[in-house]
Amino acid sequence: MSSAPVLISAWMKGPALIDHLKTGDLIEIKRTTSSSTLLYYHWVVYTGNETGTPMVIHYSTDKGDFTNVTKADLINAFGGDSNKDVMMMNECDATVRYANLLDVVQGDDCRKNNYGDKEKKALGPDQIVRNAESELGKGGYHILTNNCEIFSVRCRYGAKVGITQVEIASSLRKAMDGYLKNGLNGAVKSTGDIGIKNIRDYYQKEQYRDNINKKNA
Repeated sequence: MSSAPVLISAWMKGPALIDHLKTGDLIEIKRTTSSSTLLYYHWVVYTGNETGTPMVIHYSTDKGDFTNVTKADLINAFGGDSNKDVMMMNECDATVRYANLLDVVQGDDCRKNNYGDKEKKALGPDQIVRNAESELGKGGYHILTNNCEIFSVRCRYGAKVGITQVEIASSLRKAMDGYLKNGLNGAVKSTGDIGIKNIRDYYQKEQYRDNINKKNA
């Protein structure tokens, strides 16, 4: 009896991850500072290694994941400066493009992460690649509504699945702002029913990820 496929692999470097990948897998990349402080997670769609080069499709710019967004902006993105939030949402000129997986990873830790398979059946690998290729050259990046994770998930499943990390950060920020102004009632009112659901659903997803990581340890 064959074992169930591994939906989420352990964290590892790019060259080591290649042997764990199949066409259509989603890859999560952990972006950190030089002191290993987490900044954000970048997501890409793996399109295969048929030419001897592991290729992905993702949102990016000529200078990296972002052009007009600095590391300081990312660190402070949800710290209360609405001007930075607007800049991040409206000025990022990322487009969907092909790239070498190892060039994208740049030495950071990464892992296969098909977490959505738990909720929705993935499309076939050829269809996933076609979905990604159909958006090549397109812009429209938005940190909340059309970010790299949302794009990757849309390619694999044909629709959004679950709650993204940026959305949960937004919900948590609203809750914190409300709490500082009016306590617990303010937090509930500020984040709203959708925000509360986002926080609960994301917490449950993280519990699932933690269980997967413990099994892989």
